Amino acid sequence: MDTTFLQKWRWLLVPITAVYLVGVLWWLTHSEQERMQNDGSVGLVQTPRSPATTALEPAAPSTITWLKEDTVLAPAPMDSILLHPCILPCVKNIPVPPLTAEGLRFIEAAKNHCARGSGMLIVTGHTDGDGSVALNERLSLERAEAIRDQVIGMGFPAERVEAIGAGAGSPIADNLTSKGKALNRRVTLVLDTMTNSLTPTRP
Repeated sequence: MDTTFLQKWRWLLVPITAVYLVGVLWWLTHSEQERMQNDGSVGLVQTPRSPATTALEPAAPSTITWLKEDTVLAPAPMDSILLHPCILPCVKNIPVPPLTAEGLRFIEAAKNHCARGSGMLIVTGHTDGDGSVALNERLSLERAEAIRDQVIGMGFPAERVEAIGAGAGSPIADNLTSKGKALNRRVTLVLDTMTNSLTPTRP
């Protein structure tokens, strides 16, 4: 009975085997294509290049980035001491106010900032309310010029320092008490960071 069954269905074994082999081959090919697509290698054709073509090709870019001549660099961060005016107290009837330790640090930081090509140090003298307007304007300017000369003597570019006499027009305290008058007698140092062009100093 077994022999008869095999003889009867033997003619089906050949096509079934062929279909199975075709299916296996298709599955293997399809799996390989999916793997290549995932790797991003499908569609890339390596074509041989002649020596002449290779010689004309540009060299690979260097890892060094060179700046163009017209490139404008961002300004370096400003020292925190320059963010606020520096106040130098003055003694009554003394035209040359002393430089404090804070004033020296401010001047040094301003000098380093201006060395990068921008900025103007504004030196402004102030007086109390005693005396005439003309006297106070002259005295305040003398105080500002005295500080300006000291700043320039410390190596600060003269063209980046300006002395201004404000007189008694900008008080920070009342002029009714000795304490208030002492606060108003002062010289302020301010770094004008918006000034890029040079401004002649006042005589």
